[in-house]
Amino acid sequence: MKITGVVFAMSAVLAVSVAAQAQDGVAWEKSYPVSSQAKLVFETGDSGLTVRSCGSCTQVHVKVVLKNRSLSDFLLQEGQSGNAVNFSFKEKPHLHVSWHGSERKSEVVVETPSEVSLDARTEDGGLVVSGLHGEMNLRTSDGGQMLDHLTGALKLQASDGQIRIRDSSGTLEARSSDGGIDIAGSYTAIQLHSSDGGIKADLSQGGNLSTESRVESSDGGVTMVLPKNFAAEFDIQTRDGGLMSTLPLMVDGYNSKHSSGHNIHGKMNGGGALLTIHTSDGGVRLSTAS
Repeated sequence: MKITGVVFAMSAVLAVSVAAQAQDGVAWEKSYPVSSQAKLVFETGDSGLTVRSCGSCTQVHVKVVLKNRSLSDFLLQEGQSGNAVNFSFKEKPHLHVSWHGSERKSEVVVETPSEVSLDARTEDGGLVVSGLHGEMNLRTSDGGQMLDHLTGALKLQASDGQIRIRDSSGTLEARSSDGGIDIAGSYTAIQLHSSDGGIKADLSQGGNLSTESRVESSDGGVTMVLPKNFAAEFDIQTRDGGLMSTLPLMVDGYNSKHSSGHNIHGKMNGGGALLTIHTSDGGVRLSTAS
């Protein structure tokens, strides 16, 4: 009984200590002056990350926002070399302390000039990026991606979470291993792959693919909406799922057998870059914008 009392007392002291150290609001912030296109490398663990444009500003501003968390729970590393800014914010390995009070939250918020090279990675936290132009390599593990108004060479990867991108353009490569992909915009090339989740692609904002592209889902359907003047060559295949299309295709090859799924090859508006669409376990729906 005495040992139990000691353990209870220590637990109570620990709970009071954690509550006393918990912080709300901006716990840390810093600005980094840049003179041209910034090169940003950001990594977070057990924390969300938001990167957004501040237009024609001449500095990268970073702040850490906490709710019922303590800055001492995290390892923060940062530095600058010329126009390159490196920042890492990860939870320290420690004995887990259960929290039964209000919501606990940590987030890194970055405001940067719109012309940027961005390499961002989160582990156990979501990623939000908006209003940027340049080369972007974005990765999340156990967290989704919410992206909008991006232009440039976009490379996205999520291992446990959805990828959602809106009003963007350029070249797009997106891979999700446990979550769907939902895109809308105008792209010159797309490479989309989902191993466990459906793919939705709305390309009705206009434009044609200029290079060979591919949309592939291993366990989920594919739905695409295209502009009426979209010109491309199509190679569509489903192994275990239906095929529904209202596209004005000039078909030069068609196969529909119960044992082998559906396969169709054809051209729309005279043809163009090859667009391959493939599903292993899911249907394909194709239509033009109304």
